[in-house]
Amino acid sequence: ARKNMARAEREAARTNLLAERLNLARDIHIAYSSVLAEAEALKLAIDQEKLAKGILATVSARVDAAAEPEIQRSKAEVAYATSVIAREQEERQLKVAKVKLAGLWGASKLNVSLEHAYFFELRAPGPLNIYREKLDSLPDIQRLNYVKASRKSSLKFEQAQAIPDPRFSFGVRDFRESGEQAFVFGVSFPIPILHQNGGNIAKARAEVIRAESDSRQAILMLEQQLVESWHNWNGAYLEAEKLKTQLLPIAERAFRLARAGYEKGKFPYLEVLDAQRTLFDARAQYHNSLKRYHTSLANVERLTTTVGGES
Repeated sequence: ARKNMARAEREAARTNLLAERLNLARDIHIAYSSVLAEAEALKLAIDQEKLAKGILATVSARVDAAAEPEIQRSKAEVAYATSVIAREQEERQLKVAKVKLAGLWGASKLNVSLEHAYFFELRAPGPLNIYREKLDSLPDIQRLNYVKASRKSSLKFEQAQAIPDPRFSFGVRDFRESGEQAFVFGVSFPIPILHQNGGNIAKARAEVIRAESDSRQAILMLEQQLVESWHNWNGAYLEAEKLKTQLLPIAERAFRLARAGYEKGKFPYLEVLDAQRTLFDARAQYHNSLKRYHTSLANVERLTTTVGGES
């Protein structure tokens, strides 16, 4: 029982180390994606600043030509100032994201080039059942199984301690009448009346029950996390694809038409401002869906990577 208990404890420690490594891999995946997300957000902010600056120049020219009231210039100036603030904020957030990723890599700063195209590479998730089937091979589950095995071995050991060991006696006996000698062998079995190791057995049994309860709760929690992460992954994927193929092209076309019409005096500035806001919102929504996609994907991979390293 002691050997089994020691072996189970060693395996529990080993699988716990594997689980921690998977946690680190997940955190690096998310941090890496966050750096890419912030880099793309900065590009978006720079583009939006350029657009706002261009519109401000167009509006100013029309105001100077008395084709628009002065208030339209003020609105354009506010939109441009807002875009500058947004760009500066994205620059700060990118720096923070890089520091976090570098820290996970054990470095003080990020000195590697990143694959920005990866941020836009999407794949649809497979059926949920495929990922559920991999839970049993997860290091977290393996560790729980080894902990249960260790507790059961401990209980068997304590139960064995309740049975006293037999006592053996050996000796030589002299027979005075005949002058002969004989070897004497005896066996005695103590009757455990007062000491049956009841306290330790009860404690070990409670530990078994606790380990089994903890295992059930942990497995349920992992299953819930997997289902939630899978749905988030699937939802982010569908949203990103729809934004990329449908909403973004429409918003970009609407903005181009509104700006061209405004420059020709066909549309009021309000139409340009509204089209610009719609385009910026669509781009931001697409960016956020990509970020949620990668975060959810990292969580699913964490929950489906087996002990052998496959996911």
